[in-house]
Amino acid sequence: KSQAELKKIQQEFIRDKQKAMMQQLQREAQAQAAKGTEKKAIQELVEERLKLQAAKQNNVEASDEQVTNIISGIAQRNKMTAAQFADHMAKRGVDIATMRQRFKAMLSWNSVVRRRFGFQVQGTERDIERFVDPALSGDGGGAAENVILNIQKVTLAMHEMLPWEKYRMPLIKGPFTFIVTSRGCPAGCTYCIKHVSYQFSVRLRSAENIMQELWKLKKMGLNNIHMYADLFTVNRDQVMDLCKRMIDEKINLRWTCNSRVDYVDEEMLAMMGKAGNWLISWGIESGSEQILRHARKGAYPDKAARSLQWARNAGIKNWGYFIIGLPGETEETIRQTIDFSKGLPLDIALFHVAAPYPGTPFFFEVVKNGWFRPGTRWEHVDMDKGTVLDYEGLPAERLLYWQRRAFREWALRPGPIMTYLKMVASDISTVKSALSVGLQTLSWQVNRDED
Repeated sequence: KSQAELKKIQQEFIRDKQKAMMQQLQREAQAQAAKGTEKKAIQELVEERLKLQAAKQNNVEASDEQVTNIISGIAQRNKMTAAQFADHMAKRGVDIATMRQRFKAMLSWNSVVRRRFGFQVQGTERDIERFVDPALSGDGGGAAENVILNIQKVTLAMHEMLPWEKYRMPLIKGPFTFIVTSRGCPAGCTYCIKHVSYQFSVRLRSAENIMQELWKLKKMGLNNIHMYADLFTVNRDQVMDLCKRMIDEKINLRWTCNSRVDYVDEEMLAMMGKAGNWLISWGIESGSEQILRHARKGAYPDKAARSLQWARNAGIKNWGYFIIGLPGETEETIRQTIDFSKGLPLDIALFHVAAPYPGTPFFFEVVKNGWFRPGTRWEHVDMDKGTVLDYEGLPAERLLYWQRRAFREWALRPGPIMTYLKMVASDISTVKSALSVGLQTLSWQVNRDED
């Protein structure tokens, strides 16, 4: 037979085998699943098999001993023996053998991710305990979706136990505080530490749940809120629902948040402005599309200019963050970033030198290419404490020089100077801290390298 015919026969054979395997998996799942949960059970079973198959192919399949140790640890923390734990779960309709298989798949898959992508995946045992906790507490089931839904049942933060009256910041009149609206970010920036913590998962609080906390703060006398999230605008429906409720319920709060320039639209920003949002911090990073593409930012200069103008039109101030020294950086691309920042409708701008945090793809790229400065220690990797990078043709000293120069060129203009003066005069209680910031910045600039 010809090579094309052999290839066709091979493809048909593979499809038949895959179909047969899927049918077998469906039969197994249907035999064990309770009425009304067949579809979910099949999906979970297939997912477990695929995870274990990938782990075997990469020689990183979790051992039975690892699974036993985790189950024993959970049992001990709940003051049970392994046998008592198995009996406890059986009474709730959870077969211990099925649970072991689930844990093995979870552990194995984490090892696959570490090997394939180099991410430092953490907290596997914690994840498993969160998976089991609903069953142990008597809520029943123990399904993963129950854990996700439980985020809405968490008791509201006890802000009243904190000295919130002392929480002050320039540009904000009166005390302020933080609330968490979501966790995680689906973007793929190579330098971001969030993916080491949360990988690419996202968990949301409902708008109704957030409003409960906002009203609690309002009644305490707090009128300034920072919506703390890895990416506040990660879910458009959540943001629009929250803003609508804030407007309809006339809560009259002033609030700030962060965002990405590719996770907003003009309607959303207009709604946010009407709901009391007065400042957004944006991760703009660079004015060079080439640098942004290498960093897998997924958002480029044209989108930044458009989104910041939308925010300005909605009456929202813009705070921009920039990074000097991402892979591929040259003095020409830094110059491009400085010029770009000066052309944006920004009220505040900060320039950091890139920090290759352990576990990020950026970190592994630095290790591979030998870009760490000699003698670098883990605690030195901090974008607020200088730099640990030493590129060929762009050593640490030049990166720090360009960081200072970028801030100087951006800040020493009429618009930013006026913003600083407003910051000093915004609240008598923050004058001291505003002046301190100004003096520290002046000292930093005086100690800059000469051109």
